Amino acid sequence: MDKSLTELLGRIASDKELAADFSTSLKTGKHLNITGLCNEQKVYVAMALARLNGRKAVFIEPDSARARVTASYCAAFTDGPVTLLSPSELSLVSAEASSRELELNRSAALSELARGEYGAAVITAGALLNKLEPKEVFRKRIIDLKVGMEMERDELVEKLLLNGYENVPQVMEKGEFSVRGDIVDIYSPSYTEPVRVSFFDTEIDQIKTFDRETQRSTGQLEETAAVPASAYAFPEDKRDEIASLIKERVQEDLAKMNTATREVRRAAELLSRTATGDAEKISNGIEPSGIARWLGIILKDYQTIIDYVNGSDVVFFADEMVDIDARMNAYAGEYVQRCRDSFEIGIAPTCAPSAMVNISKLMRALDGLDNIVTLSMFQSSGNGLPGGVLHTVSGFPADNFSGRAQELSALLRENKNVYLVAHHGRRWEQLKERLAEYDCFTEIIDAPLPAGFNYPLLGITILGEQELYGTEQKRPEKKKGGNRIQFFSEINPGDYVVHDKHGVGRYEGLVNMRVGEIRKDYLKLTYAKGETLYILPENLDSLQKYVGPGEKEPKLSRLGGDEWKKSVSRARDAIKKVAYDLLKIYAARSVNKGFACAPDDEQQKLFEAKFPFVETDDQLRAVHEIKTDMESERPMDRLLCGDVGFGKTEVAFRAMFKAVMNGRQVIMLAPTTLLAQQHYENLSRRLKGFPVNVCMLSRFVSQAQIKQNLIDIESGKIDIIIGTHRALSNDVKPPHLGLLVIDEEQRFGVNHKEKIKSMKTDVDVLSLSATPIPRTLHMSLSGIRDISVLEEAPFNRRAVQTYVLGYDEQIIVQACMREIARGGQIFYLYNRTSDIDKVADNLAKAMPGVRVTYAHGQMPENGLEAVVTDFVEGKYDILVCTTIIENGVDMPNVNTLIVENADRFGLSQLYQIKGRVGRSDRQAYAYITYNADAPLNEEASKRLNALREFTELGSGVRIAMRDLEVRGAGSLLGAEQHGQMDVIGYELYCRLLDEEVRLLKSGKDEVLDTDVLTGHSESAEKGFTVEVDYDAYIPSSYIQDEAARMSCYRRIGDISSFESYSDFIDEVTDRYGDAPSEVYILSGVSLMRSLAGTLGFTKASIKNAGVRLYLNPNLQIDMQALGALMRDHFYGARVTINATGSMPYMLFKPSSVKQDKTVTEIIGLLRILDENRTPEDKSESDKV
Repeated sequence: MDKSLTELLGRIASDKELAADFSTSLKTGKHLNITGLCNEQKVYVAMALARLNGRKAVFIEPDSARARVTASYCAAFTDGPVTLLSPSELSLVSAEASSRELELNRSAALSELARGEYGAAVITAGALLNKLEPKEVFRKRIIDLKVGMEMERDELVEKLLLNGYENVPQVMEKGEFSVRGDIVDIYSPSYTEPVRVSFFDTEIDQIKTFDRETQRSTGQLEETAAVPASAYAFPEDKRDEIASLIKERVQEDLAKMNTATREVRRAAELLSRTATGDAEKISNGIEPSGIARWLGIILKDYQTIIDYVNGSDVVFFADEMVDIDARMNAYAGEYVQRCRDSFEIGIAPTCAPSAMVNISKLMRALDGLDNIVTLSMFQSSGNGLPGGVLHTVSGFPADNFSGRAQELSALLRENKNVYLVAHHGRRWEQLKERLAEYDCFTEIIDAPLPAGFNYPLLGITILGEQELYGTEQKRPEKKKGGNRIQFFSEINPGDYVVHDKHGVGRYEGLVNMRVGEIRKDYLKLTYAKGETLYILPENLDSLQKYVGPGEKEPKLSRLGGDEWKKSVSRARDAIKKVAYDLLKIYAARSVNKGFACAPDDEQQKLFEAKFPFVETDDQLRAVHEIKTDMESERPMDRLLCGDVGFGKTEVAFRAMFKAVMNGRQVIMLAPTTLLAQQHYENLSRRLKGFPVNVCMLSRFVSQAQIKQNLIDIESGKIDIIIGTHRALSNDVKPPHLGLLVIDEEQRFGVNHKEKIKSMKTDVDVLSLSATPIPRTLHMSLSGIRDISVLEEAPFNRRAVQTYVLGYDEQIIVQACMREIARGGQIFYLYNRTSDIDKVADNLAKAMPGVRVTYAHGQMPENGLEAVVTDFVEGKYDILVCTTIIENGVDMPNVNTLIVENADRFGLSQLYQIKGRVGRSDRQAYAYITYNADAPLNEEASKRLNALREFTELGSGVRIAMRDLEVRGAGSLLGAEQHGQMDVIGYELYCRLLDEEVRLLKSGKDEVLDTDVLTGHSESAEKGFTVEVDYDAYIPSSYIQDEAARMSCYRRIGDISSFESYSDFIDEVTDRYGDAPSEVYILSGVSLMRSLAGTLGFTKASIKNAGVRLYLNPNLQIDMQALGALMRDHFYGARVTINATGSMPYMLFKPSSVKQDKTVTEIIGLLRILDENRTPEDKSESDKV
């Protein structure tokens, strides 16, 4: 820990009375109630007192929001990790699948608390009520792994399954593991990176961390631990006993039910079915969904989190005891009510409420602790523990010095007891520069303290980030991975693919066939009329996965004929037009001169410093790109892409502020009145205290006010105009317009677009889009279309708890009532406009008193906007809607999403809609339902599996993101291009576009043969072929998963240098163990194809009798390289040159009949030739 921070914490000893009372409390066990503290001061006082007595602080907070705030303060005062434990969801929903993020976070926290591996801990009050396995039972489930340790691989697999881990082909998410031979990959919930455990017989040989995206090892470990991925386990010797108890208990409940009415009979049948299903799962060692209903039976001997944490090295700090008591009662009351409602509809037994500890019993347990202290702002009845010593401390929040560097420097010179505590970063550097201007060079302690306080008795003032930088900075977690997609890790049999020469087909899988004497793997593709094509994995570069802009399936091409060739030609013509148009616009803008802004001034820096979040790297990059454009004389025309919540608006606000500071006016256009209103309110908040005038032009503004606004705009009094298309009217005449910001340009009509186009010639234009743009398209357009992309995921959001289940009206009603009871609202997604009104009526009848409305895209624009506005303003509880939910408008009060007939939606639609909930501090829920009574055919089953996967942020979401990107490409390039993508697929479209742009920029006007497409003619150019009479395929015994084998073939096809060859061998050995001979042969042959042509060879013939490398008769032999080869002690005696005849060749005699060794020796031969080439030859081949 920083020395200055240690000194600061030690200052608490100067409050001698408090230090003495605290020490006495720990010695005697008599409670201490500390009151009079301001909120910002509590964590400092607690952490300092605990440290003074050699203990760790464990905070008990009333709710999750306050717990997160306390955890952020704790992080400033400890070097160790801060563990945060939230209450269990206690779900009673029987779902086909549900998201596990909340459960995994709890398991990781429980493990850290059980082992004492934390610097400070924060426990939410509700978590005190959750029954847990005994601490020692839970600790034994933590799997410690050390290099050299004796353990069977199967023993580890068995333990992982018992602990709730899921066995998958490739580890991507926490709580998963995969097995490949003697290698086990594990992603423990408590670690940021997964680990790879390699066995040698029955001993752990190596433990490595690896990157989940590349699957490559990143470091070595001597030991690690796999913590449980579930809070409960079902040991084999207890499973049947638990299953029997469940059945017995339900029989007791059924005997007491009066089945005279149809509703009760239905509930009894469902309860019996639920119990039987859950008992069967537990007998098989599987944790059923809705396990909370049986915890009272399962956990006969239970403990609570107090038992896990309590010890002589900790001290509990209960923050606001009155609030803790109220929140525990609310949490318990809500759960008990859910249990009653669930019993009435047959999804929970009468024992379900016993999953919780009795509150009175818990309060007695807290009172019985001899190491608990209460903290409070005000002294009041019940705001402490009975019989405790009361100690009053005074404290109050610190003054805000954001933007007041001169006053701050004066304070620091006068008072040596002022501590500056803030995270070192860009803002820290800016603050130091400002203070230096006033000859102030004080130390700033590097710790992320959200806000500071005054402690009069100690005579100290602590200033945190809020006082130094402005609003408290919310620090995002860096999420690695994003939406990167690797083609063959997602292709599955049944998926559509595009072959360069043959068009759209269906991939049927890998088949192993013998052709002549040689056995190889082939990709089987089917085309129209059942025609079949087999292609070798080495030709994978001519194949892409079909990704179209719509949800519909593509038309299969016919083999033979010229139908596909014509489609590609038509697409190329359309692409040529769009590339030409873009280039023409770019050229016209380059000629025009616009206004060049000056570099940032102090006001700009101050405005940016008041942003309440830490900017993402993408945001900072985009801001820099936009400012560079604005400071040049060439008019800016930049597109800024990023999903809702990625921070587009803040980037735009900074550009707008810069324009105003340079004496220019700004127009910001939004497609809807509601969105314009939201932009207006947000900007007005951000501009508080700055000399900037903002007005709004929309239907929400009175005619009289609009009239006045128009006068002020024309006179230059108004700096920023925010509005809908009303701002494009001829009576809007800003004399100094310098920047036009357009939100979702594609949503404006044709006439409005023309008006916008006419304005673009001499003013800076920034367009915002909520639909992500594909990286490949971004790269293709670089240099002719300025695009900034925000790809970093939204931060500061809680995971959305997602359930996939058969539709049940009673469960849906319960979910709605649960949300409404906490003052929230619900999106109910139903995608058929014909009877959406009936669905809304049925919901209203099922829940009397609940306000239900509906909205869909076929309503008149004003009507749709009115409904959405009323919903945002809280006039309705439930909005039944199609996927047309207002795109850009923030609705933080909507925290439950229900999707009816989810199997009819595309994953991308669901992904986008799911992103509309969970945008506040509250826990959000998504219920993805399907018709459980409909017969499940193969296609529906496939969709359902995709929906199950949708509960986690796995490959399904990455595919959904790709679908969205393709739509973004369509909307960016227009309807005609959208249609071309439909026909030839998005990947091929982008390659053709890239080709056309490069041709136009180089000034050439030629069209390549459509058979030889960009990037796929290299081997043809080099003219090198390999004849091998060896078996060449990846054995399924080495890589069992077909998708992983395909990915490996793809990697082999990408080998283009000795480095990439070695890299590939290292990677497969790392992931799958020692590579078999077939892998060495395949990768070696791939390297030969890439390199041998550049070394002057045209063909290689590799037979058991020997190897012939045919020389290019049109090239001179490089005598320098050949001389080096002949001088080599190994190769010199094995190589001869036959220069007679029309086909001269080099003959090489291998040292062994082992085929993989022969290929490795050929690689060695090529390496010597490559390393010893004459410089002229080398530079020429680099151009090839």
